[in-house]
Amino acid sequence: MNDSKIMDVLRSRYNAYTWWKVSDKDTRSVYKLAHDTLPSMFVKVYYHPFTLFQRLRNRLCPRMLQEARMLKDLKGAGIRVPEVIDQVQAGDQSALITSAIEPSTPLETVPRENQARILLKTAALLLERGFVHEDLHAGTIILDMDNKSVLVDGYAVSPRRRITRKDVISLFGMVVSHYEITDEQLIEHVPFKDQIDLALIFAIRNRAHKINRARVKRLVWLSLRPGSFSEFIRTPEYTALVRRGTAIDLDGVIAVHRSNIKHRQNLLKCQEKTQVSLVGPWCVKSYRKARPFTTPYAIRAWKGGLTLSCNGISVPEPVACVLFEDRSNLIVIHFLDLLTLDKILYHDYTSFPPSKRHDIPEKLGELIGRMHALGIYHADLKACNILTDKDGIRFFLTDTDRVRQYRYLSEKRRIKNLLQIHLSIPKHVSRPFRMRFLKGYTGETREDTKVLFSKIWGLSKGMEIVYTTDMGDKFERWDQESPQYPGRDEDG
Repeated sequence: MNDSKIMDVLRSRYNAYTWWKVSDKDTRSVYKLAHDTLPSMFVKVYYHPFTLFQRLRNRLCPRMLQEARMLKDLKGAGIRVPEVIDQVQAGDQSALITSAIEPSTPLETVPRENQARILLKTAALLLERGFVHEDLHAGTIILDMDNKSVLVDGYAVSPRRRITRKDVISLFGMVVSHYEITDEQLIEHVPFKDQIDLALIFAIRNRAHKINRARVKRLVWLSLRPGSFSEFIRTPEYTALVRRGTAIDLDGVIAVHRSNIKHRQNLLKCQEKTQVSLVGPWCVKSYRKARPFTTPYAIRAWKGGLTLSCNGISVPEPVACVLFEDRSNLIVIHFLDLLTLDKILYHDYTSFPPSKRHDIPEKLGELIGRMHALGIYHADLKACNILTDKDGIRFFLTDTDRVRQYRYLSEKRRIKNLLQIHLSIPKHVSRPFRMRFLKGYTGETREDTKVLFSKIWGLSKGMEIVYTTDMGDKFERWDQESPQYPGRDEDG
């Protein structure tokens, strides 16, 4: 950033301090100033104008003046904010100097349930005092030595003569978009209790979904470009997208993967469309050549995996995406030494204690229900694409090249996913187990469990059950009795 003019003024004025750059973005740079005997300060250089219009606007109406006024107004309204110490302007650049809150704890570092609670309280306080915030998140708040919250970013705050229902929906939707917040928590924190009704809660959640979807879409888009998340590697043979900070010998990984396929060793899967092998700590999946004007499967898998991950749904972490000159492609992900859900259920289900027969299906149902509530569709949501340990504590979704997030997920797609799971776990897994899965699911989607169970069960009649075992793929039908597990297994 070209901020030398204003930095010369600032460093001359505060030459007794030691300077550290805290952040450097397109919009502004932030520095911390420290001294052995003087109070510490923060300097926000507002901002880095590029176009003629930006330079003119920042010269006539500096952003630092707007934030300084807002911090003063917030303080006057009883909202804890940093003290404004100085304001500096040099041509079309400006800076705001505020006191540092020390000692302090960034809100981003505390447990997520505490983050959600503090942000809900902050949103309520802002609205009660007549303010709205356009970008309220954990990064805008720190906790002081008494564990009280301090709002450190005042530029995105605006005063309102009258707080409207739309303001309530917008601000609380912003908070809900980052966290799993119950209706009861919303009702507890939303001010103006006379305005609270089911329509308001529904509107807040709709707004949260829209904000979250836009944020995830932007993060995934940014991951496909060189930046803080990804870096590019270009060679005569391929172009690669690599997770920044990952130490990987990409040429070596590609060579070993090709050798694995050639000699049929360390293979997890080998088909015409895809080949999957283990290369050290990595799982490498190669795809056939992409057709002209289509997105390569590796790019789709990269985007699908990050879409899930950015929504808080666990996946094996994507490491690299490689596109070869002939349009063949592959993706590298972290290898997780876990079993697929169908294999665990086939080999170990009958030995499960009652607690596991309750917990595993309900946790899985909650995961899929939350995924659907977020508008996410996994076109190949089978038990063989769900990794877990034998305790079923955590689930990881794989095969992400057909994952998309929609504004609204249709009932047709939701039913298809539920049928895929229902028809990809062994037949001997009991009805109560399947019912508990749907109970966990409907807890997130607010549907009638029994009605949904009847629909899934009715649609699945006459359809084939397909799943994987240590001995290979297995095929069953509802009208055939399993030779390994005769009869119906009830788990009460």
